[in-house]
Amino acid sequence: MKQRGFTLVELLVVIAIIGVLVALLLPAVQAAREAARRMQCGNNMKQIGLSLQNYHDTFNSLPFGARGRYVNNSPANSGSSVGPSWYVGILPFCEQKNLYDMIEQLHKGGQNYDGAGNNITTIGGVCKGQKIPWMLCPSSPLPQNETIATGVITTVPSYVGISGALGGGRVSNEAYFSETRVGGGPVSGNFSQGGLLTLNQAHNMAAATDGTSNTIVVGEASDFFYTANTVRRRVDGSVIKDATTNAGGWWFRGANTPISTLPSSSLGTVHVLNIRTIGFQHTTGSTANDNNKWPGLGFNGKNVNVTWKQKGIGCNGTGQVGPNNPLLSAHPNGGMCVFMDGHVQLLTKQINPVILKRIASRDDGQQVGDF
Repeated sequence: MKQRGFTLVELLVVIAIIGVLVALLLPAVQAAREAARRMQCGNNMKQIGLSLQNYHDTFNSLPFGARGRYVNNSPANSGSSVGPSWYVGILPFCEQKNLYDMIEQLHKGGQNYDGAGNNITTIGGVCKGQKIPWMLCPSSPLPQNETIATGVITTVPSYVGISGALGGGRVSNEAYFSETRVGGGPVSGNFSQGGLLTLNQAHNMAAATDGTSNTIVVGEASDFFYTANTVRRRVDGSVIKDATTNAGGWWFRGANTPISTLPSSSLGTVHVLNIRTIGFQHTTGSTANDNNKWPGLGFNGKNVNVTWKQKGIGCNGTGQVGPNNPLLSAHPNGGMCVFMDGHVQLLTKQINPVILKRIASRDDGQQVGDF
């Protein structure tokens, strides 16, 4: 008996059915991949949170958020000598003790944290080629490594320490969120000292009078921001950049100022990339001075015709500013944050900006509510 094969119509129907099934399955596959990436990101932040707790158990305080190399004395070069970031302090507690020992030895020998140099006699040199996985969000579209001074290639971290929040905004009929511990920073940016990882200060957990479960200590800054002219700019631990400017990668770099108390009249040209103050402003309309109107998390500036102050996003092509840049991530609908009690949570972009400021502050004394 002669066997009957597929007709062309039957073959096309089978192909069409397979195509429909693939189209139905692909979103689920992508969602599963993103769920896995978000879980890995959460694990990274959990490790960072545990390392901060272990640091606290060892030294009875958290590390300095960013430190000038000379504090509380005044040698001739105290205003320009760069100290370490909080990342350096937690290295021994994140299985990077060998790297920490090399950095510490150079620091004791007189090297600062500017990153200049391309050999093992400089701090930038010993960090060359280091790719530290727990510093990187797997969902981030940003380059994982950048070239800094004299060809040193190193990791640009996806996570920033929280130094506090700027004032402005209220929930319902409550009082305005107020923060007086604020000083001028680079290119008119403002630094807050109300958080747990601050400039030239080290805090212990007892300083978090709002409760360690109500105070964030590290958040994500792992996506691009789009200024009004649609230029992509970075708001991570690198310099803010577009395709025509140089990048950063100074995860080990703290501050270049000896100032340890705020408010101060100005912090001049201090470059602090690894800590973040929550809150930023725009320049037009009746809400120009009320940064409650613009969220500090999850807002990437796309399709919004707003001219941003230099207190926030680096507008008009300016270089490394950004103490007040928003927390951003490539995760859908929000960004991951770690709280001082060690728990990790995805904060959605719908969070009330005032609530975000409250959990960025260690001691504002207000009820947090749901978030």
